[in-house]
Amino acid sequence: MMNIGGLVAPGGYLFTYGVDLDVKTRVVTRLRLQPVLECLEDVYEADWKARLRWPFSYWSKEPLDHHRRDWPVRYGSVFRRQ
Repeated sequence: MMNIGGLVAPGGYLFTYGVDLDVKTRVVTRLRLQPVLECLEDVYEADWKARLRWPFSYWSKEPLDHHRRDWPVRYGSVFRRQ
């Protein structure tokens, strides 16, 4: 993901799905990509089937937690390079 994220040109976007949330948070933070906040929750919740299996399947999605300081990066799916 570091290699792909590094290819994003200034003003460009990186779309993510199915990436481990800890890994995504680390990489996006390191690359200084900004989460696109518009419709962030709608996009995250769109795959409702993945939410049904939490925490019993490795491919499930954890519930969105607004109490986390890093929630926009952790749960974001679209990121922009400034």
